[in-house]
Amino acid sequence: MNGLVALIDLIFHLTSLLFLIRFLLQASSADYYNSLSQAVIKATDKLASPLRGLLKPYKNLDFASIAIAYLFSVAFYFAIFAMMSTVPNWLNLLVMSLARTGEILLSFYWWSILATIIASYFAQQGVHPAIALLQDIVEPILEPARRLIPSLGPIDLSPILVIFTISLLQNFLKQIT
Repeated sequence: MNGLVALIDLIFHLTSLLFLIRFLLQASSADYYNSLSQAVIKATDKLASPLRGLLKPYKNLDFASIAIAYLFSVAFYFAIFAMMSTVPNWLNLLVMSLARTGEILLSFYWWSILATIIASYFAQQGVHPAIALLQDIVEPILEPARRLIPSLGPIDLSPILVIFTISLLQNFLKQIT
């Protein structure tokens, strides 16, 4: 039973993450013509386009993509409760789904910032399209931290502040889920 739950968790987690990445690509104005951006858009467009008629984008915020990511989190908990043959408290289910979606988003940011930090030490001449895309996505949350922490020459300490803050938020959200 645990293996099946882990498989269901993985499928719903990755699907939610895919739609959250689509949301972040548009929110951060990442390179639309990046091959990975195009892959994410093509993979999510069949579900996101019809919902976009109901949930209109505002500026560069694609509410349809984030709503679909949230609905996949709701579906995950609904599937788990169905496997346990229990009736969920709907309010708890919706709050847990919101916390799960937030935790997936924060986890993506945490790992993306770590990947860009590591890549900055190795890829000095050419930047891989994946790293360039991650840099585009994480830059909007690193920029406010850079204003708080002064630069130490070539050493940028702002990612440490952001990763620490993300870790605190993740711990809070894990208590809810």
